[in-house]
Amino acid sequence: MTNLIDNPDYTQGFYTPFVDEQGKIRGNMRVPIAHEFTFREGAVTDLENKELNDPSANPETKWLAPEMVFRSDNVGLYPFTELLPPHEWAQFLAPDAPIVYHIFHSYGKQWWKFGPQPLPLPAGRYRYAIEVWPDVYTMKDGQRVWDTNPLSYEARIRANNVVLDWFYPTKGQWGALRYTFEHPGGACLISLEVRQRYGVLVGGTFLRRESLERVDATPEPVPTPKTPIEFMLADFEEVAAKWRRKIGVQG
Repeated sequence: MTNLIDNPDYTQGFYTPFVDEQGKIRGNMRVPIAHEFTFREGAVTDLENKELNDPSANPETKWLAPEMVFRSDNVGLYPFTELLPPHEWAQFLAPDAPIVYHIFHSYGKQWWKFGPQPLPLPAGRYRYAIEVWPDVYTMKDGQRVWDTNPLSYEARIRANNVVLDWFYPTKGQWGALRYTFEHPGGACLISLEVRQRYGVLVGGTFLRRESLERVDATPEPVPTPKTPIEFMLADFEEVAAKWRRKIGVQG
């Protein structure tokens, strides 16, 4: 099937759409070309506290803007990326995923959305998919300990006006989020939304293998072109049929 997303493997580079209060570009907030990224920043509102419905959460803490970088095993080929340690190459990279998109912030709440820019698509049935690695952990005795609170990492998919329920991916491993939906035609808006309520030592996300495919289309069969000999035989059969009809011979 055809992947309808432009730059799904993030190899085409990035742009920096965000500025700070002084109007300076936030160079550490990089978004893949042909994609969009939105985030919450600042004090947690009363409405957000009501939605969180979590008495253990500190309402005085703030949502923090994450940093976003790209990581690969070949900074010569992809000079806009940072080098992953060699012992992590097999864990995070693949032949069809030479770059991972890393979104992170330590000790801070995060709430963000990421996805392709609106896609003009005909009406039909589509499937969106993306692989997510929740990188949420603390350190104990020099060892990485994955956070066990499911509310420290929540994810869901949005497609046009449909918002799925929150999902709690397993930390420290790849998981594929998929959603099949009916699109009425026109601009298709789809995104992955992630919420991290607690500021643990490391609160990050690795993303790869993003796709959007049409799943209801039945391709037209491709006719096999005839050879010159086949054309000659077809012409001969047509002429022979005319003579048989003319002299009244059946067959």
